[in-house]
Amino acid sequence: MINADFSQEYTLFQDSNFLHNTPEIIAETSLLALTAISYILPRRADLVPVFENALANNIDKILSERSILMRARMSLLLGYYVDMLFEKNRSAFLKTVDFLIKSVALVKEEKVIALQSADTLNTIISDKDLIPRLKPEVPRLLEILKECNLRINIALYFNFLLDFVKYYHSAIDQHVVAFLHTLVQRILQELKNCHEKGEKNNLIINKCWNIIR
Repeated sequence: MINADFSQEYTLFQDSNFLHNTPEIIAETSLLALTAISYILPRRADLVPVFENALANNIDKILSERSILMRARMSLLLGYYVDMLFEKNRSAFLKTVDFLIKSVALVKEEKVIALQSADTLNTIISDKDLIPRLKPEVPRLLEILKECNLRINIALYFNFLLDFVKYYHSAIDQHVVAFLHTLVQRILQELKNCHEKGEKNNLIINKCWNIIR
């Protein structure tokens, strides 16, 4: 028999404004709620597979370019769950990683996604559970990062890059010259901009030098 109080609460939930909102608002609010309970959900062995399958089955829709809000929420959520997600679903895992790295280059109205993704990458890159899962992808990811090095202006991106080099140096080894070359190019580019503005230095230059050292 269903508890009367639960039945009443369920009826109220069904009639709530939340369920009568747009699909985008329902989905992004759900992602935000799941992020808020990230300290509880991983303990529920019965719910984790349901949560993971729901994300995997809808990953393309969630990461679709149609919704800035959904992508920003997903980027936030990944900062709390990425180490435990998609261990048996390599395709979904790589889609989330590629999404985070490519998102840091977004601009204009999508810059909110770039800022959140830079923050998430900065948070997760030192996670030791992720290292063996990400290492095989480093050569491919470096090609994306080399392009980012030349144009990203988000300070947290360079913090992430410093830790990326620290924790994945063995996988970067044979690609290090080409990777460092983009950082040198960025320093020269920033020095030119500083000269034109009558400045001697800037934050990006300092962060690039820290990575090279």
